[in-house]
Amino acid sequence: MLIKTGEATALRIQAKQEQGRVYKTTLDFCRCLWTIHSSFVRVGKQEVPLYSVWGFESWEEYVETELGFHYSTATGYVNVWDTFFVRFGDTVDKTLLPKSITKLKALAKVVKHSDVNAWLRKANKMTCCEVDHAIEISIYGGRSRRTRTLHAPVDAKGLDTINAAVLALREEMPEEGRGDAIAIICDQWLKIHKKTKLRRVA
Repeated sequence: MLIKTGEATALRIQAKQEQGRVYKTTLDFCRCLWTIHSSFVRVGKQEVPLYSVWGFESWEEYVETELGFHYSTATGYVNVWDTFFVRFGDTVDKTLLPKSITKLKALAKVVKHSDVNAWLRKANKMTCCEVDHAIEISIYGGRSRRTRTLHAPVDAKGLDTINAAVLALREEMPEEGRGDAIAIICDQWLKIHKKTKLRRVA
């Protein structure tokens, strides 16, 4: 489609304006999802997650069914708000936040209390792909590795158990992604299993 130079300039301005609106709206959505994910209501003597009160068996079922988001996408949004506005909120220089949810989702996997602003400054000078590469170097020491996707059907109770285990590990190791957290948990179980097996043989 051929358009005039003036129209092209107007489109560029519009795209930037729309991007700003999308960023603000998505950040508000991150806050909303974080609040839903982190809040409970009292039912009798128990504190029950909001999604359970609403009739869903898990957080994943809620975001996939009612909101139409992949679990990983919704959890990424939760992590953005949790990282930059809750856990490290007292440290983060909000003026450094890149106007890119894609960058913030990636950075949430790696930043620490001591280096969050340094990462934000660096990210503002990089493209999204460059941020991903810098994070990979930071985590894996420059080693290139191909990722694999694990598909493992599990019932709702099993999924809740997995999510609880992953959340507990990431509280101690927030730089680890969900897949890496599962791998670490499995590796730890194998080590314990081998030690137990050796004691039985002895």
